[in-house]
Amino acid sequence: MPIQAHSGYLDITNEVGLIGIALFILIVLYYLINVKKIPSLSTWVWFIVLPLVGNITETTLFREGSPSQVFFTIAYLLPFALKKESTNQ
Repeated sequence: MPIQAHSGYLDITNEVGLIGIALFILIVLYYLINVKKIPSLSTWVWFIVLPLVGNITETTLFREGSPSQVFFTIAYLLPFALKKESTNQ
C-alpha cells in the first residue's frame, strides 16, 4: 500500500474524506474573500496560490517543515493579524 497519494488534494481526501476537502475549499475561499477587502495584501495572495498549485502534483501543503506549508500558514494568518491591528488603533 502506498503511504500517500501523489496529488495533494487526493491525499487530503484520503486522509479526512469529502468533508475535509470541502472544509479546505471553504477555508481557501474565505481567505480570498477577505483579501479582496484589504488591497494592500494583493501580493500575499501568491503565497496562497503557489502552494495550492504545487500541491496538485506533490503532497507538500500539509507536511511538516515544508516551505509550502509555512508560506500558506503565514499568508493565511496575515489578514487576521492586520484586521486585529486596525481595530486596536
